[in-house]
Amino acid sequence: MPPEGVAFSIGFRKNARYFASIAWQAVMAIIL
Repeated sequence: MPPEGVAFSIGFRKNARYFASIAWQAVMAIIL
């Protein structure tokens, strides 16, 4: 995998975790 591919995958994981936390807070806000 080229270096830019590795950097992209790392950045994607961080963004995925960030978006997942936002989505989780939104779901809890709707439920509660």
